[in-house]
Amino acid sequence: MFSTYREMRKAKMEGLDQEGFTLIELLIVIIIMGILAAVVVFALGGVTGTSAVAACNTDVKTVEVGVQAYYANNSAFPSAITGLTTGTNAALRSWPSNNSYYYIGLATSATNLQYINSSGVTSNVTTTGLTAGQVYVDAGNPPAAPGTFANWQNYDSFVVTGGGNECSLA
Repeated sequence: MFSTYREMRKAKMEGLDQEGFTLIELLIVIIIMGILAAVVVFALGGVTGTSAVAACNTDVKTVEVGVQAYYANNSAFPSAITGLTTGTNAALRSWPSNNSYYYIGLATSATNLQYINSSGVTSNVTTTGLTAGQVYVDAGNPPAAPGTFANWQNYDSFVVTGGGNECSLA
């Protein structure tokens, strides 16, 4: 396009030069951006698990407060989850649920544990030795076979870490 150095210099002064980035320069920039993106993704990877634990703890404490409020108003524990979420004396607006990380259940009697399944339907687990009004958690990742009691833990019996009970999501 330019036959002499003088023409090229003149074109550059007038802003008509055709220079740009080379392919190597573009590839280096793309590789550096990819490395930086990978570092950010790995740095934020643990945040999801930490937030799920915090959400589980908050949800369980919300349910526990709802159960205590229900008991204070009715002098009895709820016989079903719907007792906490419906009616004029509802202690909770809705049942907390994050089914991809945990299920929260309520012992409605010594032999029945109720929870809301992934379809939003109240489900029951039948077992023995429960304490009515006690909150239980199936905190697998994802919760494994919540229909069997083996995966459920009494929230009060969790290992105390960081000064309080915590949902330990595996």
